[in-house]
Amino acid sequence: MAVGSITGPFIVLALSLLLASLQPSVAASSTAWTEIAEIKASDASSYSAFGFSVAADATTAIVGAYQSNKMGDDAGAAYIISLKNDHWQQTAELAGSGIAAQSAFGKAVDIDGDTVVVGAPHDTAVYVFVDVSGQWLQQAKIQAPGSAAGFGSSVAVSGDVLVIGAPQANAGRVFIFHRSAGVWMLNTTLSPPSESAGYFGAAVAFDSYSVAVGAHDSFSPGTVSVFIPRSGSWAVQSVVHAPSGHANDFFGGAVAVDGEHMLVGASHHSGDHSLSGAAYAFTRTGTVWTLKQTLEPDTVAEGQMLGASVCLCEAGAWIGMPGYAENQGAAVVFKLKQGRWTRTAMATATGGDVGDLFGFALAVGADVAFVGSYGIDDEAGRVLVFGPPTAPTAPGDGNNLPMSMLLLLGIAAFILVALVVVLLMIIAVGLALALIALTSLLPRGSSVHGDGEEALETLLSTAV
Repeated sequence: MAVGSITGPFIVLALSLLLASLQPSVAASSTAWTEIAEIKASDASSYSAFGFSVAADATTAIVGAYQSNKMGDDAGAAYIISLKNDHWQQTAELAGSGIAAQSAFGKAVDIDGDTVVVGAPHDTAVYVFVDVSGQWLQQAKIQAPGSAAGFGSSVAVSGDVLVIGAPQANAGRVFIFHRSAGVWMLNTTLSPPSESAGYFGAAVAFDSYSVAVGAHDSFSPGTVSVFIPRSGSWAVQSVVHAPSGHANDFFGGAVAVDGEHMLVGASHHSGDHSLSGAAYAFTRTGTVWTLKQTLEPDTVAEGQMLGASVCLCEAGAWIGMPGYAENQGAAVVFKLKQGRWTRTAMATATGGDVGDLFGFALAVGADVAFVGSYGIDDEAGRVLVFGPPTAPTAPGDGNNLPMSMLLLLGIAAFILVALVVVLLMIIAVGLALALIALTSLLPRGSSVHGDGEEALETLLSTAV
């Protein structure tokens, strides 16, 4: 047998092991978010609308129930949801000082770190709470400057900056407050730019740099105005218009901004299907915002109201469509991959029913999503908590070995197989030399070919 025919398969095996070690190690993955908890208010009652508004930061969420009757008819309430003893649960109930019947406390909420803000637009007030040693205490009650109707209909907070919408104040106003030493002071009042639609301040979003203000009325599809800080105040950078649509599409009814990305919902948009809704992803280059993509679910259907709520976060883009499947509701999840938003999952409530309105409000914290379903249980409402999908296991994660270790193992395997090949070659050469030597001892004219037994007897007798 030729040496090459012996060593060839081993060389192929060695190369295969080495190449395999260079391949990224990726475990099987899932794109589905898993429902891990369902939470209702400790004092749940019909028509409280728990889950009408939701905001989250890291592992804490704030949930509004603006129709709660505990402090009077539709006085409202707000609840803190957090992880305690490895279980998601209500850990505090907030009640602003002076709230009474019809306050609508909790119609809008937001949270950033240890600061929670709760709007009570029917009282034209916003309440600020801070976490002090595990207890949420009221820090301030901010009243509307002048007669700003609807003050507190939308809120956004980041650090020591608080943005408050008052969409019913004439064509709408937005107020920006700054906190210093625990005291909140008005910094700037934003008026709608000439291009803006009415109801300016219907939605606000703030990412520590850009303030995005949604506006929609019955005369236009809607707009979003973006403001940036300038010389100690705020100046309009751009007014973004709906890419298409009709009056009362509610473009700007929901808005989220994160760096150079902005997501805008138009829940009343009617394309090929009435009230199917729409959501639009914009990107900023310099000072100009341009449409990057229109985001849609797998199937577009009548009455889905996609874009009623939107969220941008590290987990991607979440878009609520509470009208899905006869108002059972759903949320669609997108991930930015290679510059494009790719649909990765759709979240729905386990055992959802007609009229639950799952997805009317939503927020995403650190690897956890909170989705409001305020229509469930005769509008007592609930919030469903979702855990992240099983991500592809990166090198070094889970049961897979780090890439460096795999490379070392591959090299070791290559060297081991190479040594085996060399050893086999030495043995083969030795056998060949021995065969030559034995052959030289044979009587001239004899042959080792022919019958095996005769050849063996010849070799033995010759050796003796």
